[in-house]
Order: sequence, then C-alpha cells, then structure tokens
Amino acid sequence: MSLGPGIDMPLAAARSAGRLVVQVNEQSPRTFVNSAVHVSEAAAIVESPQPLPQLPSLEVTPVHLAIGRHVANLVPHGATIQIGIGGIPKPCRWP
Repeated sequence: MSLGPGIDMPLAAARSAGRLVVQVNEQSPRTFVNSAVHVSEAAAIVESPQPLPQLPSLEVTPVHLAIGRHVANLVPHGATIQIGIGGIPKPCRWP
C-alpha cells in the first residue's frame, strides 16, 4: 500500500509503530519510491473514499511579485526554485 505523497517520514513512522492501522483512499496519488507497506504489516485497514484536502488557489499580490523579483535576481538563469505555500510559488512570468 502506497503512502501517497507523504514520502518523508510516514514510512519510518509505520515501521516503528507497535500496531499499524492504515487508511486506504483510492483518490490518493500512488508514489513509486520507497514509500509502501505490505498489507500483511497492517493490523487493520480502514477504507476512506473522501476527497483529499486541497489548498485554495490564492491570488498573486504585489507583495508576492516583489518577493519573486527579489529572489529571481538571486537565482541563476535556468535554475528552478520552489518555496513555501500560497501565492509565492504560483507560476508567474517575472518581467
């Protein structure tokens, strides 16, 4: 069973749990890295067909643009950087 998009600590937490109860949601994205547990490792499995939580799409504000312009001057041409959540990492064209 894939741990979905959370591939940083959930596997370590699952491996160290005394009793592993998993929640299965067919809407969760499946990842193909070392982020899965075998069904035999679960003490219980609970199905959850609920939609996954999503962050709202935010408008880019003048503050976001100012931060982006400042950071763009620090990042070499062609490099990629993503920071934070909200409007700052939103794809924008910087003049």
